[in-house]
Amino acid sequence: RDESLSAAVMILWGKTKSGSDGSSTSYKRKRKHTERPSFVPLPLVRFEPTMDPNTVYRHVQLSDGNRKATMRAENLNPPDHPERFQFWRQVLCREPLGGSPYYWEVEWSGQKVSIGVAYKEIERKGSDDKSRLGHNALSWSLYWSGTGFSFWHNNQEKLLGSPKAKRIGVYLDQYTGILAFYSIANNKAKLLHRHQQQFTGPLYPGFRFWAGVGATVTICRLD
Repeated sequence: RDESLSAAVMILWGKTKSGSDGSSTSYKRKRKHTERPSFVPLPLVRFEPTMDPNTVYRHVQLSDGNRKATMRAENLNPPDHPERFQFWRQVLCREPLGGSPYYWEVEWSGQKVSIGVAYKEIERKGSDDKSRLGHNALSWSLYWSGTGFSFWHNNQEKLLGSPKAKRIGVYLDQYTGILAFYSIANNKAKLLHRHQQQFTGPLYPGFRFWAGVGATVTICRLD
């Protein structure tokens, strides 16, 4: 969606598409600038990840080219896979993100949701926090509790207030070590939280459902 991107973009980046093997996307900078609000200090890169069927929890159904996940009451009986989440209602995307900046947007429905990123090495089979998005050293997440947002990493919570938004923008730049989340509403992007640290390898977008049959998470198309 051009409006939400142009509202927040300072430097427009040109993208070299990733290969069919899912390898990391590389980028080439273009010398083009556009106006952006002062509360959004980051350059953005359009990116549309796809969810990985091998990681999805057994009660979560993928559709729309693996861009939409829906919570189901019934067990969908997916085949066993070492990367599948066994206990938490989660799914990771298939594309490894490393190096150059990436930006994607997510729409969600339901009472509670977590949107974040994780290293591939995050646990998949346990029921403890080692496999729970945002609750270990290998993952980071933005959580909507039903009353407000919070940021989670390594089982530490930072409360962010309650500017409810059903569309979230995510920015990741491993070169500068920045992970940022934006609320998107009325074609405007507002910074919710900016986290900075050194990342040591590729990260994968991920999502976690809580309760609520019929709840959805959809990766937005940014044409």
